[in-house]
Formats: sequence, C-alpha cells, structure tokens
Amino acid sequence: MKQKTNLSNRKFIGVDLHTDQFTCCALSENDGVIWRQTFRLTPEALQEFYNLVDDQTVVSLEATSNSFKFKEVIEPYVGNVFIYDPHKLKLISMVGKKTDKVDAHKLAMYLKMQVLSGEKMLNPVYVPSQDIQDLRAWFTNYKLVLKEKQSIQNRIYSIFIQNLYQIEKKQMFTLKGKKVIMEMDLSANMRSELEYLYSIHDFLTAKIKDVKKKIALLGAPYIDRIKILTSIKGVSVFMAIAFIADFAVIERFKNAKHFTSYMRSAPRIESSNQITKIGKTNKHGRKLSISLITQSITHFKKGNPSIARWCESKKDHKSSGKIRMAVCRKVFSEMYHMLVKNELHYHCDSENHELKLKQYASFLTKNGFVLNES
Repeated sequence: MKQKTNLSNRKFIGVDLHTDQFTCCALSENDGVIWRQTFRLTPEALQEFYNLVDDQTVVSLEATSNSFKFKEVIEPYVGNVFIYDPHKLKLISMVGKKTDKVDAHKLAMYLKMQVLSGEKMLNPVYVPSQDIQDLRAWFTNYKLVLKEKQSIQNRIYSIFIQNLYQIEKKQMFTLKGKKVIMEMDLSANMRSELEYLYSIHDFLTAKIKDVKKKIALLGAPYIDRIKILTSIKGVSVFMAIAFIADFAVIERFKNAKHFTSYMRSAPRIESSNQITKIGKTNKHGRKLSISLITQSITHFKKGNPSIARWCESKKDHKSSGKIRMAVCRKVFSEMYHMLVKNELHYHCDSENHELKLKQYASFLTKNGFVLNES
C-alpha cells in the first residue's frame, strides 16, 4: 500500500486516462519532470505504477466514464486523487498542441500550482458513494430503454403516415387501439411489419417496468428523503429517487443557488459595466432531474398558489420556456430548504402524500424490506 516518504519528495502526477491505458507525467516539488510513462489498465501494469508512487503523491485526472473506478483502485497507494470537470479545464487544455503526454503534463502542472499555492482555483468533481453510483447506472439504463421504445413508437407512427392512415398516436399503443389496428384491412407486408414492431414495443415496455422496479428497490435506503420530496405535489417516488441520485448529499451545497445551478435550472449571467446578459442554463451539473421535473410543471402550479400567481404575472412579459425554467428553479430551491430543514412542503396535500408513501411502503414490504411503523 502507501509507502511512507519525506514531505520534500512530494510528487504531482497528471493522468490522461483512456479505456485501455493511461499516460502519466510526474513532477517533483522542487524540480521539473521526473518521469513520463504510459501504463496499460492491467493488474501487472498497475503494479508497475504503484511502485513509482507513495503516500506523498498527489494525482489529478479529468472526469471520464471510468475515472471514479480508477480513483478507487489507485487511492490506497497514493496520498490523494483529484478528479476535475473537463469543461472547467478547457482553458488549459486548449493551449498548445494536444497529445496524451502533453495533456498529462498540463494536468500535473495545474495540480502542482494549486496544491503549493494553497488556493482553490478549481474544485474537484464530487465522487458519490457506490450506492449512488449504482442508482445513476440504473437511471442510465432506464433512459436508454426509454429512448429505444420511443424510436419504435416513431417508426410505427411513420408506417401509418406512409400508407395514408389517419390514426392518433396515443391510440396506437393502447391494448384496445392495437386490437382495432390489427383487425383493419392491411397489406400483408404492413401487417407483418407492425406485428414485428409491436412485439419489440411490448418487450421494451416490460423492460422499463423491470428497470423502474430495480430503481425503486435501490431507493429504499433513502426513504426519509423520499418522504420529504414527495410532499411536493407532482413529485412521484420515482422522481424523488432520481433527484437523490443527482444531488446525492444535500450538505455538499452551500446554498440554494448552488443547488439550483447544479440541477441545471440556473441561467449563466454575464455582467460588464452597465450591461447584464442572462444566458442559457449552466451545463456543468447533472441533467436527469431537469429532464423529469419539466414534466410536472402543471402540478407545481396547482399545488403551490404562490408559483401559480407568479406565472400569471409573468406570462405577458416572458416566454413560456423562461417561465417553465423559472418554475423548475423555484421548486428546486424549495427542495433544498426542505431537505436542509428536514421539513415537508408547506402546501403538502396530506392525503395525496400519504397515498404515495403507503404504495411505496407496500411495494418494499412485498419485496422483503422490513420497515418501521414511522
């Protein structure tokens, strides 16, 4: 594991990580480059890397699909590992030529400058617990299967359009609607194609149910937070688990503004002299929550009179898109304060809220979870 060394031997290593290998550039505290080397992502090659580091080694790398696991693997052998948002590192990555060795060198120089100066010029990416990583993985699977299902639906709809059939899209995917369609006078090829596509659609629908069930089970440890979030009218248990998967730990956000920005609902603001420009929303956070919450705007208006009045006062001055995003931002801000204070929503519909929790508790009990009475 970690080798004990003198503080004067501190090393700063920048890592350019790929799917099958990683390139390192090591800088000493007082001198320049000590060594540059590329290692394969194999146990033998990793052992070679471990032999070159110790508990006074600090490592930095950009966030990629395998960076969290890489951090987990090497962390016992080094002093610390920092993962940075590649979007925030663009300024240093755009300077000069771009190769694996150059990128690793830039990361090492930036890391050394930040550690030795003692200033936080750039915060590292938050690394969530394994439980949250598992939840995020299943939400990725959910979005993937849902996208495939939507593609099949679009293809079925296009077949009817091509053949001049006027049928509402919603009716095509109900049991009654499919029965009516298959009883129509269709050509042999069209009937065969529809039967094939409908079989795939039914399969994907079943898989979506399976994925949602898996997500609901993984959400069980967070039932206290689910109870708070579902007190907002329009927030289902599934949505609440999605929010938790995104923010992970509410204490890591210093205020509601920071939270709403991370949840991709806060616009970027540029100000110079007397001119202030409001741009698009911040893209550095996660996007799962904002993609789900926009589907419940009507419920938020009905469940919160103050939001409904605000929307009414702004409808003549702002576009519907800006109003919709502002509502999301207000709801996220309410969520932050509710979670910090451990309180239910002010306009909580007790009957509706209890029904959500009762159904979720029943589901968990049927799947072997033991819940206390509270």
